[in-house]
This record gives sequence, C-alpha cells and structure tokens, in this order.
Amino acid sequence: MQRTPTPILDSTGRLVALLVGQPTDPQWPHLHSQGAAALERLRSRCFIPKDKRKPHRRGAFVALQCGVSHGGGQPAPKNLENHPENEKVLNELNNMPCFQRIAGFASGMCYSAAVIALIS
Repeated sequence: MQRTPTPILDSTGRLVALLVGQPTDPQWPHLHSQGAAALERLRSRCFIPKDKRKPHRRGAFVALQCGVSHGGGQPAPKNLENHPENEKVLNELNNMPCFQRIAGFASGMCYSAAVIALIS
C-alpha cells in the first residue's frame, strides 16, 4: 500500500486529485475492520422507508446523512435530520474511535490537498 501522498496534476499543473495513501500506523487495517464490523452490527437498527431502498446518485445502497447541509435551494445552512433510531445509530458510529481516526485522516488529507493546490 502506498503511504506517500501523490498529487495528480492536469496539463496546466492544476491539482485534480490526491492519492493520499494511508498512515504508517500498523493498527490502520484493524480500524477499518472495526468500522466494517460496527456498520454490520448496527445496520439492522436503522429505519429505512421502502421508498429509500432503491439506487440513488451515489449507488445501489442505503445512505444515512449527518452533519450540516447547505444547498439544493436551502436559504441557509441547517443540521440534517434523521429518524430518531437512525440518529442514535449515527451518534454511536460517530463516537467510535475507529471512525474518528478515519475521518481525522481524511480531513487532514483534504487540508493537505488544499495546501498543495495553493502552492502548485
């Protein structure tokens, strides 16, 4: 597995993608296994209406939302809302160290990509 971030530039030198690799932490694969196991364990607790059990623009799987949204004609940012049981599941997942570590790495790499884009 590649561990060194590798920028992909277009013909003008503009950053179009960043292959981020992975941390050198030997526990990194275990974090992914923990996350996958948690998703499998908790998915049966989710409430998914029948009309939401169909392919959508991101693929043929169910996706829950969390965080803040601003778009689609909204006049201002707002917290995304969920069925109460889904909210409990999402809170449990978001509070797990494995997902916090994975999200922290992804956020750090997005920051790195922005810095690379600025200096390219």
